[in-house]
This record gives sequence, structure tokens and C-alpha cells, in this order.
Amino acid sequence: MTLAGHEGRQRQPTEKRCVAWFGRQWLFAEKMYAVWLLDFVFAFGLGIVFQYFAVVLTRDLSPSEGLIAALKADTASLKRTDIILAAEAIQTCAEFALNQCGPRWGIHTGGKQLSP
Repeated sequence: MTLAGHEGRQRQPTEKRCVAWFGRQWLFAEKMYAVWLLDFVFAFGLGIVFQYFAVVLTRDLSPSEGLIAALKADTASLKRTDIILAAEAIQTCAEFALNQCGPRWGIHTGGKQLSP
């Protein structure tokens, strides 16, 4: 059964339409980055929902105050995670540099690797 004027037309799958809306062809050249953006938006939204119920139930806030508090809490959580990941990346690069290039630079670690 086909609708009039739609014979032979194929609709794009929903996934392709969502990814295109999140920047597949106009913002990102790669599909992977558009999918990451879509995943981030869904994860951020889900985090706000969980934070909302935790905040509203424990502090007896109005719905609008609870939404603002949940948004602040989830944003702070994401920022804290970003800072921790950046610090770990810096630490890893520093350990690699000392383990690989330290002897050439005159830095001796006593023959031991700095991390396992």
C-alpha cells in the first residue's frame, strides 16, 4: 500500500535523520563526531533527569528551582570529570616523557619505571 505521489520514494532511516540534524553534514565531516554529539546530548539530558529527582526529593524545591539545581549539579559533575581526565592525561604524558626520555635529559629514576 503506497500513498499517492510517494511511489518509489524511500524514507531515510530515523538514525540517519537524527545524526544529520546533530551536525553530520553541516558541522562534522565524520559521522562519528555527530553520533558523539547526539550521545552527549542524551547523556546530559538523562543526567539532568536523575539529578532533578535526587535534588527535588531531598530539598523540597519547586519544579523550576529543582530543574535549575539539577542543571547546575550535572554541569558541575561533567566539569569535574573533564578536569580529572585532563589531569590524568597530563600525568600520563609526563610519566611517558620521564620513562622514555629521562635518561637522555639527565633525569634518572633509579632504573624503575614511574608507573606500572
